[in-house]
Amino acid sequence: MKIFHIGRLTALALTLATGVAQASTVSILNWTFGSGKKVNATGYSDYAGGMTVNIGNAGSDSASGLTTYAIEIGKDLPSSSGSSNYTVQDGSSYFQTQFNDASIATRLGRLMTVVGATPSLVDTAAESASLQLAVWNLIYDNDYSVSSGSFRDSSSYASNANSLLSLAQAETSNGYTLKVLKSSEREDLFYTVASSSGSSLMTSVPEPATLGLVAFGLLGVGVVAGRKRRRG
Repeated sequence: MKIFHIGRLTALALTLATGVAQASTVSILNWTFGSGKKVNATGYSDYAGGMTVNIGNAGSDSASGLTTYAIEIGKDLPSSSGSSNYTVQDGSSYFQTQFNDASIATRLGRLMTVVGATPSLVDTAAESASLQLAVWNLIYDNDYSVSSGSFRDSSSYASNANSLLSLAQAETSNGYTLKVLKSSEREDLFYTVASSSGSSLMTSVPEPATLGLVAFGLLGVGVVAGRKRRRG
């Protein structure tokens, strides 16, 4: 019995030392663009779109107001009070393990690179639903269209999803790293982190303190400009 307990303690120490992800809490706050839109896709006829979440107990991955998109189709979402069985995983490793295809993370990264470069492509609930359809297509199909192949959609959001997929297919760069919120019981979600700066692609409105600093900085610029005009 003593050997057994020592073994368990050793295993725990090794887990902590190697940085294996611990259980994190994910709380869903709301639809990122106010509401979801009902799609009519393969295996799913319900509401879709970006979802804003908080991540807790995740060390450096803890965050507030992150926009996420669903990986699985039709699984229960995390609760608003918090679902505590999540782990944060690297996107490439996740897709290699779950789908035997790490390149899915690259394709999704290119799609998000397109959106990150032109935010107006996805700034409404309808466009967010189209983006979710495009995401599912890249995960569950081998083409770049929701009008053909094994994953399809017949809703009014399909056309814009195809436009996003066409742009993603033409995109050769990938400016984002994917992070996956994985759960054995609820919907797996992903979000993106900019490869260069480490900042999230899509987050909520800046914290009030941040806005205060921006306002203070702009005030300072105005003061300096006013002094220069008076000297002139």
